[in-house]
Amino acid sequence: MLLGVFASGIALGVFELIPVDFAYDDLATIVLYILIIQIGLGLGASGKLAAIIRAVNLKILMLPVCTIAGTLLFTVLVGALFTDYAMADWLAVGSGLGYYSLSSILILEIKGTPDLATIAILTNMIREVLALFLIPVLVRYVSRYSAIAAAGVTSLDVALPMLGRYAGTDMIPVALVHGIVLEVAVPLLVTFFCSI
Repeated sequence: MLLGVFASGIALGVFELIPVDFAYDDLATIVLYILIIQIGLGLGASGKLAAIIRAVNLKILMLPVCTIAGTLLFTVLVGALFTDYAMADWLAVGSGLGYYSLSSILILEIKGTPDLATIAILTNMIREVLALFLIPVLVRYVSRYSAIAAAGVTSLDVALPMLGRYAGTDMIPVALVHGIVLEVAVPLLVTFFCSI
């Protein structure tokens, strides 16, 4: 479904089915604000906020920190192979941490480069899909924590059922805290790297 929506957007742009004077920047800003409101609504309405807060400790907080560090390190290594963009641009893409909708909108809004925003949406969508397929493998052959880290932001929502099934229900609070910390980090990191 996500690829279909993305392909529809490409088709609308290629065939110029939307007026040229359409305010894309205003629409991107509105969508960004809606996504941020959605994050708050999701947390507030989940009914799990108190349990999540009780589950927070230093050990659990190290997982999202390590996820961010590992993702950015991998991004630097891969970004060094491609010289079309500055390293800060690649770090902005990597800072999406699987949150393809928000990171691509922020990159488009701040950098004004549709091609970099497209790379962001595709790489973060690929991360989500790969994580969903690899969760059982990672849990079995690496660790339960590695499966949560691979899921990135989606450990909070899309990947949560898979994580609960394969990593165990005792890992759900860890996955939720991990996802929340990453979800807060994405706009901060993407904005920071886009501003360099």
